Amino acid sequence: MEIERSDIFSEIGKDVEELQKLLSIASRPFVKKILGELIIKRQKDACFSHFFLLNISPSFYVEKAETLKAKGNHFAVSQVSSSSLPLPTVKITDYAWDESQKFVKLYLTLPNVQSLPEDRIHISFSEKSLEVMVKDLMGKNYSLVIKGLAQPINVVQSSFKVQLKNDMLLIMMKKAKENEGWSCLTKADKDAKEKTKPKVDEHADPQESLMNMMKQMYEDGDDEMKRSIRKAWYESQNKVNAPPGDF
Repeated sequence: MEIERSDIFSEIGKDVEELQKLLSIASRPFVKKILGELIIKRQKDACFSHFFLLNISPSFYVEKAETLKAKGNHFAVSQVSSSSLPLPTVKITDYAWDESQKFVKLYLTLPNVQSLPEDRIHISFSEKSLEVMVKDLMGKNYSLVIKGLAQPINVVQSSFKVQLKNDMLLIMMKKAKENEGWSCLTKADKDAKEKTKPKVDEHADPQESLMNMMKQMYEDGDDEMKRSIRKAWYESQNKVNAPPGDF
């Protein structure tokens, strides 16, 4: 019976994906450790399957590795396995941020990130951008690129650290100008926010400016905003048209 390569890798891939889902909801350190080991084992299985389908005996592969290791060449099956199979890269889209007088802080939640050696976490700062690459975290790479920060940062004094208790990577971006508040993280978000602000013409009639501002708020607002404006307008009209003594 002929074995289809795609079927073998598909099944192993499904196993790894399900194990990673279980890892993402696990909270006990021992359970996380076991799941992590199972993920690595299945990735090794994928590598051995690759050699099997090429008619190369896995035992020959292991024997060759052990021979090289005995000769002083620190060659290991796990090293070849991880390099033979390119890891998928996941783009980080969910994160939180806040600020202090000196720093803008970025919070990335990555399950079991505290288990990684620091040399697998690469963060590159520039005056107005940030690039994050977390390598081989439970069988995946994770990347985040933020370009066009709202304000410049001090590259030399920016840093990161892993918080051990909550699966979090904390990035500390040192403000170039201390005590200056950031209304948004990026310039694009800041510009978009500015566009939604009602425009007031200082030279126009105050009542006309107010009406134009309300109209703009209504057009740009969500359903809840529109309902609130309609209600306020309706109530104000009823008060204007009410007969004397009704107030």
